[in-house]
Amino acid sequence: MNRRYLRRAAWGCVVGLVLLAAGCRNESARDDPPQSSAPSRVTTLGTAPDFRLETMEGGTFALSDHRGKVVVINFWATWCAPCLEEIPGFIRLQNEFRERGLQILGVSLDTEGFNVVRPFAELLGINYPLVVNDGVVAETYRGHFVVPTTFVVDRRGEIRGRYIGIVTFSELEPLLEELLSESPQQS
Repeated sequence: MNRRYLRRAAWGCVVGLVLLAAGCRNESARDDPPQSSAPSRVTTLGTAPDFRLETMEGGTFALSDHRGKVVVINFWATWCAPCLEEIPGFIRLQNEFRERGLQILGVSLDTEGFNVVRPFAELLGINYPLVVNDGVVAETYRGHFVVPTTFVVDRRGEIRGRYIGIVTFSELEPLLEELLSESPQQS
């Protein structure tokens, strides 16, 4: 990676952290009572909007094609240090829960597309599909928010969790265990 890109990535991290701090405070105040520094989780968000985007591998990911699975949708960017920090947890979740019906999806907000996403995916060994926001998907998921933001969608397509800020393996695991144990009719 060249210096210009690294300098831009560093500034992006600074801006992202400022927005993260402001966004977490605003989201928590609007949706949940104030909590500790843990990421906020909102559980009353309704049906997940469907979308269809091209994957980095050249296929297509449509949320509706994954009905019957629990889907974790992570909005992230290569310039976002907190986003890169949580990726190993998503890799681990995908490895441990794939056979039980979990599908992780990374939605990159990088405007340069797969040209900048691919090197990060290869370096980090990302084992789940990656797509690039088309300018619409992020907007349909509650409009302007900070990165990282993660949504957990149950087997019936209902959003059962939204995390603003870094979410760890240990924070997601209990909810995923619960949702993966439900049948599609229960969720």
